[in-house]
Amino acid sequence: YELWLVVISNPGVRLHVFAESLTRYHVIADSITSRVDLRLRCALTILHRHVHRLKGHRRLPLYVAWMRTVIIHNQAIVVHLSRKEYVRALWDCLGTPVSLISTARALVVKPQKRPNFLNND
Repeated sequence: YELWLVVISNPGVRLHVFAESLTRYHVIADSITSRVDLRLRCALTILHRHVHRLKGHRRLPLYVAWMRTVIIHNQAIVVHLSRKEYVRALWDCLGTPVSLISTARALVVKPQKRPNFLNND
């Protein structure tokens, strides 16, 4: 997710979405995809780290950022419901407004520095 945000934020880079699947994705036990709460936190952190890039690309950056925030929470809620984890689903639902405020704040404050994963910074 973060890789694609960095790639498409470079000027002149164009994104093409294919209609068909070109790869398969497998969810395994203890992967970040199977750990819903961790995935939610990481996705929001990445969104907040890159949300400032929307200012130059969209007329409604807050709307786009809020929609992505809702999508991230909705994905977590759907997984919790499918696992019959109703309290966790409710918790993520109730946490959505807090995340919306946090996302709005991230849009106006100084952008977070993206870690350099190659240098362990």
